[in-house]
Amino acid sequence: MTKQRTIGDFLDLAIAAERDAEMFYLGLAKRFNQIPELRYYWTEFALEEAGHVKWITYFRDSLSPQQLGVIAKIPWAEVWADPKFQGDNLLMGVRTVNDAFEKTHALEFGITNALFRLFMDQFPNHPRTQEFIQIYLQQHINRLVTDFPQPFKDGITRRSIFAAEDVNAGD
Repeated sequence: MTKQRTIGDFLDLAIAAERDAEMFYLGLAKRFNQIPELRYYWTEFALEEAGHVKWITYFRDSLSPQQLGVIAKIPWAEVWADPKFQGDNLLMGVRTVNDAFEKTHALEFGITNALFRLFMDQFPNHPRTQEFIQIYLQQHINRLVTDFPQPFKDGITRRSIFAAEDVNAGD
């Protein structure tokens, strides 16, 4: 039997997921440091994730203890408890630009879908729900889909470019 999570628990998970995503993107920037366009792309995504942490934290802090204590109607949120979607595990298996690209898409669409469902299911009339849709769906995800550096948009090219081997040396 899975533990029932509250809205507060779910928002804490979302904050942790956004922090992990930020670290993931910084790790990708480091792994592909030799390619300025990719380093910039993933560094910018990391900065956006830091902004998402602030936004979700602000939203969480705006809720009453009673609202935070409501059981979340989001049973699939347990996906975030899967270790492969946490911290350093996100970088495991990223050997090529294509690996990074695919993991980025899986991570972003997973987080965004979970948050979208939370806001639409639990807070459809909350004024910050529209702001969420603007930030995540119209800006962040659109950037993910359209702004990936042009020279690396095709899969053959992405699969032919490997990450730096010794990015963890000295850490």
